Amino acid sequence: MFQYAVPDTVPPIAQPYTMACWATVLTSMVSWRKSASYTIEDVMDLAGPKYREIYEKNTGLYPADTPELLQSIGLVAEPPMNYSSEGWLNLLQTYGPLWVTIAPDPDKPWSMHAIIITGIRSDDTVEGIYFTFIDPADGLVKEITISEMIKLFEAVAGLEQVIIQVCHFPAAGS
Repeated sequence: MFQYAVPDTVPPIAQPYTMACWATVLTSMVSWRKSASYTIEDVMDLAGPKYREIYEKNTGLYPADTPELLQSIGLVAEPPMNYSSEGWLNLLQTYGPLWVTIAPDPDKPWSMHAIIITGIRSDDTVEGIYFTFIDPADGLVKEITISEMIKLFEAVAGLEQVIIQVCHFPAAGS
């Protein structure tokens, strides 16, 4: 059995526009990292005018724009891979909250959605592994089983274009 939650509070924020999950997740992550409260507009201004415009026009973040956005804020992308529960736990313990891109509808993998994983727990059974995450669609903290998470995560991985699915700030002290 194990249980881990990211230290300190990752502020849950509800996205103000239909295609603003990425900006909302980024704002929660920056607020956590800097231990301060930021608005989405503040963080978009930190990222640069291009991202403020994408946010305000509600067009969604194109995968091709993601690396530049991450670099502008200091986030690091993980290489594409499938993670075991121990792998997810290690990422959380090492880096803190994880921006994870999933497909809420696995039959429509192009309908990507950013969430923040903030914790993981297990009762030592395969089906007894749960992630705690913030869903910017409604700003609520939720739980999902590892089997459901894998289904939503791998749906995006099945796209022809390689998508950054897991990113985080560098480890403290890096």
